[in-house]
Amino acid sequence: MANMDHAVEWGVAGIVAEGEPISLDGINPWGLEWHRVQDDPVMLRHPQYLQWHQFWVYQVTSAGKRVTFAAGELSANVWGFYLPSSPARYNTGMTRD
Repeated sequence: MANMDHAVEWGVAGIVAEGEPISLDGINPWGLEWHRVQDDPVMLRHPQYLQWHQFWVYQVTSAGKRVTFAAGELSANVWGFYLPSSPARYNTGMTRD
């Protein structure tokens, strides 16, 4: 069941077509292995239309740098990405998968 994780505030990183480059703290997640970091998705609002959408929280690592983000498909091949305002909450080294 999705939850509205009020313990973490999320900021919009961007909305892109699937595979289109996006920088998440300097890392482009496309082409990297995404590791889900929690069992339940978070519910976040679409930045333009304000509808609620379900997003999973992931981590990727590139060149020794790890970034945590929430991502979900907003419509066909259009993805929304969010970054936590407090990424330290997720920097435990633990992933779900």
